[in-house]
Amino acid sequence: MVIVALAVLGATDRRQAKTWITLGVLGLLAISSGLIWTAIKPLIRKNYVATATSGQRLTAVVAVTGTTFAKGAVVWKYEGDSMVSRIWAVYFPALALQRVPSILPYENGAILKGAIANIVTPRLFFPNKPILPSQSDEVRKYAGVWVSGRENNTSYAFGYAGEAYVDFGVPLMFLPVLAFGLAMGVAYRFLQRSIRHVELRTGVIIVTFWSTLSVYEASWVMMIGLSLTILTVLGGSAILIDRMLLSVDRSHSKSKRTPPVKAWPGPERQPG
Repeated sequence: MVIVALAVLGATDRRQAKTWITLGVLGLLAISSGLIWTAIKPLIRKNYVATATSGQRLTAVVAVTGTTFAKGAVVWKYEGDSMVSRIWAVYFPALALQRVPSILPYENGAILKGAIANIVTPRLFFPNKPILPSQSDEVRKYAGVWVSGRENNTSYAFGYAGEAYVDFGVPLMFLPVLAFGLAMGVAYRFLQRSIRHVELRTGVIIVTFWSTLSVYEASWVMMIGLSLTILTVLGGSAILIDRMLLSVDRSHSKSKRTPPVKAWPGPERQPG
């Protein structure tokens, strides 16, 4: 829905009413689909049949949706609260404000150091590296809420903002966030200047920075590790492809050049 909205903004005139009507319809569809899926997801997963056809699954979704929302506005209100609680990534870090440092001391950068150490020691060369702890463990420890964890194949996000506060407190917690933002800004300028082809550059930059900077609830190890991986693999591959395309463009331009025509010298002039 967001990608479609951006496409509409880029392809239409923002001064026309139909543009904003289209965006309003997309927003309504996004909210409605989120509410519907939040409500029916537990029922769909409980009665899921792997051998069912696509038509049977769609019929089941329509039936469960009609049954759920036939109960009235109370269901909409309850499911709206559930959806906001599901995507609200501030609750658990906010609870950590009450426990750190009054009950638990600051970690003095231990979480950030552990994330960096995990990134610079790839498992390919360090097979004995321990498994990353679940973020549910951080929620249990710092927020004081016993949420489901890996024993139930579930993870509750704590987020890099919460980790930064637990590490350094206010206001030092903003320094690693600022440093990460500056580093990503430098990477953005580097890709902007290194990739000459507009279509390739636009696609790579959108995918890279949208997938790395738009996730608020990710931990430091995921933010830094994912950013380095995408910049190295996707950005590096894009630069190589761009250089190949530039060389092809140069070869084509040289082959299209016509050799210069030599002027006819004409008859030699006789002296006198």
